[in-house]
Amino acid sequence: MRVVRPFALLALCSTLVPDRALAYDLAVEVETVGQGYQIAAADGSLIDRRRLQQYLGLSLWNFGPKDALGAPMAKNQWSFTMSLRLNADFGNFTVDQIGLRNVRDELGPRPLDLLFAYATARDLAGFIDLKLGRQVQVDQFEFLSFDGATIDVKTPYWFGVEAWGGLKVTGALPFDSPLYRADGTSPSAISTHDTDWKPTVGAALHSFGVRDLDARLSYRRTFSPAQNSTPAELATGATDGTSEEKLAWSLRGRLLRGRLLPWLGLRYNLLLGALDQVQAGARWQLSDRHALQAEYLYSYPTFDGDSIWNLFVRHQFDDVRAGYDLRLGAVALYARGFVRLFHETVALPTETPPAGSLSYGGTVGGRLGMRRGFVRADAYLDTGYGGQRIGFDAATRMQLRDWIGLEGRLTYVHFEDDLRPIDHGDSLGAQLGARVEWRGLLLHLIAEDNINRYYNSQFRLYAVIDFGRFAGTRGVTIAPARGVGATAGQWGGF
Repeated sequence: MRVVRPFALLALCSTLVPDRALAYDLAVEVETVGQGYQIAAADGSLIDRRRLQQYLGLSLWNFGPKDALGAPMAKNQWSFTMSLRLNADFGNFTVDQIGLRNVRDELGPRPLDLLFAYATARDLAGFIDLKLGRQVQVDQFEFLSFDGATIDVKTPYWFGVEAWGGLKVTGALPFDSPLYRADGTSPSAISTHDTDWKPTVGAALHSFGVRDLDARLSYRRTFSPAQNSTPAELATGATDGTSEEKLAWSLRGRLLRGRLLPWLGLRYNLLLGALDQVQAGARWQLSDRHALQAEYLYSYPTFDGDSIWNLFVRHQFDDVRAGYDLRLGAVALYARGFVRLFHETVALPTETPPAGSLSYGGTVGGRLGMRRGFVRADAYLDTGYGGQRIGFDAATRMQLRDWIGLEGRLTYVHFEDDLRPIDHGDSLGAQLGARVEWRGLLLHLIAEDNINRYYNSQFRLYAVIDFGRFAGTRGVTIAPARGVGATAGQWGGF
């Protein structure tokens, strides 16, 4: 497999040297991902996939007043950031038809995705933040991607008022990214409104300037103007042109000088009239070596009001988890356990009844950090309602020279499905890879093979190229590639 060299912009950035100092800072990140593998078709034949993905990131910041030394001042600063993704498939994978159904809208290649692109203004007049463009908003429960504007007014009383509005990313535009669409939506003939234009608005109160408290109360509503209230749409709960309406509250604290970190979150789905998310937990750092963590989650899976998946939701669940971490010098050990109780587990007449309503399991593992690399091993068990999954994972990465390192991984998984007993098997996988770094460019190569009852050999090749350049007040310099640092470059750390 040949990996295509990134945009010609790489060569430009490598040779660019400004004649004078810039009045702003600029960073360019390029990532190229190549994949080669085969998948099994419904008739048992193997289909070749040769995929190429290109990411381009651009960030400019410190557009604003400077002090006498040229450093940006605290107020009235502007910036811009964006990320593009290009996709291509050179294999013989067909996406036009599966059986009698045309799936091009769902599975077809999307040559261009705009992940995000927005301009920001920070501390205008000392208390206003603005954001304009395609943005991704993240809170404790989920994310929202939309094209529009956000304004955040920070008061002197340790809280801010935020408001936003725009068009939700749904696939209506040819460059909408499927990464940030709402769960349960996909462009197809089955879901007629998933790609409609959907205005979305919201507001929030949040804490500001308090070190030991992070609190947020938010409201969001999304409209679906093209709804026509057919019987199928009435069944999803979307009856008045609203496809989403949620009220959420989250709180995270810092107590005992940072040794105790509690959190709590609630979300009420006004469209369905149900509390669909409850999250609570705490992490207690007993000492430099020992830490405990406990979590509780209640989840009632809900989707966009236009999604057909709302018709099939029956499995709300309570989940309780506990964990323990131990660190002994270069050795880090951990143990996690969970118990999950499912509600409304009565099977349909055409289904095999589940084996109960309770699932449980856990994970244990450890990591040994060394001067030139690390070794890690993990084992896990998930059994009860839904089936069984037992596995083991061992991985290592070693630095041979300052610029090159090798890595390997072995995995084993045993799986059984209690609703479809025919779905069971054992899978053994192996990976071998290398990472080469040179002047801000990181090349990552991986070969992988999996053996199970479905594939005698499932061989895959991956290649990733990361590249970065930074231009600032002192000219153009080499910037660490996106994968270098705490991930690829930190060979022996944790």
